[in-house]
Amino acid sequence: HLDHTGALPYLIRPENGKRWYATQTTKMLAEKLLYSTSSILRSKGITKKNASPFQKVFLNNSNLINLFNEFNPLKINKTVEVSPGFKVTPYSASHLYGSVSYKIDVFGTTILFTGDFSADESELFSGAKLPTDCDVTIFDGTYYNRETVEEDPNTVILQAAETCDRLIIPAFSVGRTQEMIKRLERLRVSAKRRVMTTGLAADVSKSMGLRAKFDIVKNLSADNFENSDIVVTGHGMLQGGTARKLIDETSSDENTGILICGYQAPNTLGFALKNSHSIAKKRYHQNIFSAHISGHSSSESLNEFIDKLSGKKVMVHTPDRTVPREEHKGLIIPKYNQEIVLKNKV
Repeated sequence: HLDHTGALPYLIRPENGKRWYATQTTKMLAEKLLYSTSSILRSKGITKKNASPFQKVFLNNSNLINLFNEFNPLKINKTVEVSPGFKVTPYSASHLYGSVSYKIDVFGTTILFTGDFSADESELFSGAKLPTDCDVTIFDGTYYNRETVEEDPNTVILQAAETCDRLIIPAFSVGRTQEMIKRLERLRVSAKRRVMTTGLAADVSKSMGLRAKFDIVKNLSADNFENSDIVVTGHGMLQGGTARKLIDETSSDENTGILICGYQAPNTLGFALKNSHSIAKKRYHQNIFSAHISGHSSSESLNEFIDKLSGKKVMVHTPDRTVPREEHKGLIIPKYNQEIVLKNKV
């Protein structure tokens, strides 16, 4: 996703001679997302004259070309020595197509950096199987200590599909769209209703060879969004794209449903609809459903993973003021911008 790859054109430029490593799938998806970002900036009238330093790197095509020329491929479970004494082994993170966690060996000291990962099985992945014997493990703790009781997402999906004439499912183009399409097929919704996707979500689904029953549609609008249709498409937080367009065009239709299926950042339309904000409710009269579906490890799976770790444990990407559980006394949860020194052979 762009929160991981978006800075690549800024970090790797012709003048600094840096290179980068990733799986071939990550490279392919990054290429789609970064060129899409470049197009969006141009469509908003942003030029080199009024762009920020960060935006300028996206407006220079030669910079993006250079970025992908400096790519070095990695294969899952294959160790690569990127410099003398510095070895890297990628393991599937089961978070996204091509996403990996890295085991880093620096002159015998081993560090596992998980990035976003999921130890849970999903429609797309079997769950990450990561090393637990590293000297240091730096891991994603998104749902640590968040054992909230959620309604079964499959029940919510079936309810939405059965009660609404038309259904809009805004989802991230990479990962969540494909997860939802596969889930709709497994629940046999696709056997009864037409499931469609469009735009970048469709491009990614096709490129990844998604095996499921769905149609790719161009130029989708309320005019060709018919009864019994289900649209799964990008811009999961409803800040733009086809999903937002359809929601605006069907705002007065109480028989159209909107299924929110992922994290919604504050100050987004998705957040307002999910939390029944009064202003959003006045404008949008569709039926709103919310299903908790995530590419991160559940709280239970995260606890099991932590219990297996033998070395130093450092948890990042977790809510502010998170307190370790009683059984996790040695767990380090650094504050924002806090520096942690990892000594040799911790």
